[in-house]
Amino acid sequence: MTPTFATWDRATLDKFALEAYLRLQQQQDQLEKLRGDLKDAIEAYRALNKGSSPLPVNDERLTPG
Repeated sequence: MTPTFATWDRATLDKFALEAYLRLQQQQDQLEKLRGDLKDAIEAYRALNKGSSPLPVNDERLTPG
């Protein structure tokens, strides 16, 4: 349900706008931190996998017995 802002008094609108702004800023800060965490995780993953083969091959199992 959409609020009917036209019926709100100025003080209520001011309070709502400030709270909404502060919440948006907090969410933006959280989003930027998560983006940084994701970037760090991807870099760590790449560093761990750099130069390694996807799966080791066991040649003994491939040799006829």
